[in-house]
Amino acid sequence: MEKYKKRYNRLKKRYQDTKHPLHQSTFKSYLLYLTIVKNIRQRYRCAKSHSERKFIASLVTRQRILKRYGISAFAQEQLKISRRHIEQKSFRKPNVEKLRLWEQIKMFYKRHDVSRMTSDKKSTMTRRGLKKQLRFLNDDMKTLHQKFVSEHKTVSYSLFCKLRPFWVVKPRQKDRKYVNANYMTI
Repeated sequence: MEKYKKRYNRLKKRYQDTKHPLHQSTFKSYLLYLTIVKNIRQRYRCAKSHSERKFIASLVTRQRILKRYGISAFAQEQLKISRRHIEQKSFRKPNVEKLRLWEQIKMFYKRHDVSRMTSDKKSTMTRRGLKKQLRFLNDDMKTLHQKFVSEHKTVSYSLFCKLRPFWVVKPRQKDRKYVNANYMTI
């Protein structure tokens, strides 16, 4: 009889531990996860056309987000969505006007009256595998923007700043030796 009392008390204690608020929140989130996954699977399965399935997959699986957290395979397995819908890339025609404007702004920043090269060849900057020698701006961005607008068509200041090439930077105090190298006297 004592053996069964102990067993009963152990089970009772274990059951009380599961009523802890932390366990309840975990259980609720898991239940929410299961209902969402079930609903998505059902909608995807019942979709009548290929485009509808593609739309559901695009809503659920944003490739950039899934890649960031490394769960694209997990999402594919759990949601039963085909791999081609998850990894679908949109092929849009490039906007020629935007490309032309970006090229104009890039060429503007490269001009010698707008920016100058550093005298040191070793001062470079690398982004996305592209290594470029630093260039320092000759003037502040507001005046350069006004100059660009007077020569070319109107562009917002924020877009002008955003399209600045990464290797064209504002001169800082530590870059002083490169900026004033021509003006040093002994």
